[in-house]
Amino acid sequence: MTIPIIKSQFINKLNLKIIKKEIREKKIVLIRGLFSEKEILSKRKKIEKKFSPKNDKVRPKNSYGLIKKNYQRIIVGMGGGVVQTRTNCRIMRTLYNPLYCKDIYGMHSIFKKLLTLQNVIYGFSEDYGKKTKKTKDNVFVASRINQYPPGGGFLSPHKDNSAAISSKLISGNKNFYQLLLIMSKKGKDYFSGGGIFQKNNKFIEIDDYTNIGDVIIYNGRTIHGVMDVDSEKKLDLSKLNGRLTAAVTFFKY
Repeated sequence: MTIPIIKSQFINKLNLKIIKKEIREKKIVLIRGLFSEKEILSKRKKIEKKFSPKNDKVRPKNSYGLIKKNYQRIIVGMGGGVVQTRTNCRIMRTLYNPLYCKDIYGMHSIFKKLLTLQNVIYGFSEDYGKKTKKTKDNVFVASRINQYPPGGGFLSPHKDNSAAISSKLISGNKNFYQLLLIMSKKGKDYFSGGGIFQKNNKFIEIDDYTNIGDVIIYNGRTIHGVMDVDSEKKLDLSKLNGRLTAAVTFFKY
């Protein structure tokens, strides 16, 4: 199987009917051209310069609100615990950077453009979620960077149940789409593993098709995850490297 690719440099030139048709039929679509590789690499350099593993924190129990501020989280474990419908094992790092907080990574322009695309796909106003901590629908935008480090960074196959519930709280919305901006390249930044999604009981390796700057959009009902990134290497959490993505998911406030 190949992933359908739609090329455009402008959000207002995208054919939304075709995008939604591809997501409905193929479960996934790739948008190419909205972000340039040069632009994303420039942002990455600033993020890497700002990054320090000393800022890594864990999230104490019942402290979900920490993701509503600038917050660097290292995540190792089973997420929801050993429960068939909620267990979500992972080794990853997330750098939360809400649009109403200080733009410490210089990523707000990227997040806002990605959010514009997300809003257009949903049929919302382009500015929805950009100028406030909490929208009228009681959701906020979890703008963030995700890292899956070499040496086994991974995310077990799952569905985005919490994000789907939050998305459906928005007035008149019945759908859930997840958008991921690709900030690294397989074969250059890492060499094995990476993003996967399930179709017809088979897993497709997304990163075999993506370039830096591509945006993946997938159906919220799709099972997806990240296979072990460069599992043959020793795990090293001191750097911001390996597989990097950005997202602007709606979550319940």
